[in-house]
Amino acid sequence: MSKKGKKSKHHHQQAAHTQIATQELSTSDQQKLSTKYQNIFEKQVLSEYESENYRECIKQCDRILQAFPKNGETLAMKGLCLHCDGHRKLARNKKSGDDDDNNQYGFKANIYTATKNGTTDDGKTDDKADDPDASDKDTTTGTTTQTQSQTMTWEDEEQQHDGDAEARQMTNDGLQLIQNGLQCNIRSSLCWRVKALAHRSDKDWETAISSYKMAVKYDDENQRILTDLAALQIQQQKFTDFVATRYKLWILSQDRLTCIAYIVALFLAGEYSQCVSVMQENMDNSNNTFKLNRERTESNQLLLLQCKCLMRLQRYEEGLAFVTEQLQNQQIVDRLSGLQFKYEFELKLGRTQAAMTTVLSLIETNPENLRYHEQYQSLLLQGDDRTQLWRVYQELAQQYPKCNTIARLLLSGCGCGGDDEEEEFRTLAHAYLVRKFKKSVMSLYNDICALYDEDHKKAAILDALIAEY
Repeated sequence: MSKKGKKSKHHHQQAAHTQIATQELSTSDQQKLSTKYQNIFEKQVLSEYESENYRECIKQCDRILQAFPKNGETLAMKGLCLHCDGHRKLARNKKSGDDDDNNQYGFKANIYTATKNGTTDDGKTDDKADDPDASDKDTTTGTTTQTQSQTMTWEDEEQQHDGDAEARQMTNDGLQLIQNGLQCNIRSSLCWRVKALAHRSDKDWETAISSYKMAVKYDDENQRILTDLAALQIQQQKFTDFVATRYKLWILSQDRLTCIAYIVALFLAGEYSQCVSVMQENMDNSNNTFKLNRERTESNQLLLLQCKCLMRLQRYEEGLAFVTEQLQNQQIVDRLSGLQFKYEFELKLGRTQAAMTTVLSLIETNPENLRYHEQYQSLLLQGDDRTQLWRVYQELAQQYPKCNTIARLLLSGCGCGGDDEEEEFRTLAHAYLVRKFKKSVMSLYNDICALYDEDHKKAAILDALIAEY
């Protein structure tokens, strides 16, 4: 025997002895891989899974399982790859089935169109379409072709059904392997995380959340696991658990993004007081390394969130002082939202004149916003003085002559109790209609339709004006 053959035989014998030795190890001893197989697991198994090359990942798992057949993490990874590959086959079969249906319906439509037009698929004239005798001759041939087509369709459906059954069996086998891996190494956070990933792909959210919690129990500093758990918790609207998870992430990383996420979690959970305190600590402390006011836009959103928390806590004095200070310092970029909060705080405190001034500032910024006008009218009508309301809106119409909202509100507010009022309504309606007709506004009827229901005199005036045009 040559030296090469002796060397190969010696190598196989040594590998066989090694395999027998590892198989004789207890289940707990097999959870720690040797350096060679640990490198295979970290550099090949995990990388192939991340690359979605599931079959190659299964091959590498089999290499490890030959030496360590009860290694829990390797069994779990093999099961996860089988599970993912089964889901991918199901998706591929479904897509191919949809494509076959579309092709079948398109083929039938082409035949129908070609027969109706008397042409074939290549554009040539079909003489059989004009010859009724020829169509009778081909009846048998057409029936045979249709039967063959139906037989092929049934065969395709049966083949697709078999493929779906095989794919579902793969997913079930994968889940069973994951469970076997957990039984071999129940204290492995990787096994629990693999189980969570499998149930998440099956949309079994509750089981996935429970598995992620078990993974956190055995590895409470893994930010990847905590991030996935937080995503599922917010999806299932488990706000209390979401707060706890985001707090752990904030403690681990101590950066700006995790702090903002923790603040949002507190707000969603209804813990407004704690939310305000966290924002004040991390935005006002100049010695803090992760101050939240680096970017002006983020700072603006957090300031408005703090205003909303103070509003829900009914701390109106503190909220008014806070929003006034931030508006003066130009820290709130969205000035309209800031003024809206200021108006609401002043209204809650009963400061009518201050609220009226704030609403006028809003109208000055955006006179077309109907909500601002409704707020302003509610303040003016507290004393039931409609004369003052009419006079104020006439002044606003002179101040903003191109504002459509103010002109439309004047039409609704104008009465028709006397000749002077009817004439005034006619003048306002004429100016409003002419402006709309010149711009060819298609929704003009829907705009003035409500005026017909308000007063029959207004309806008569509008009809007379439109008849003159």
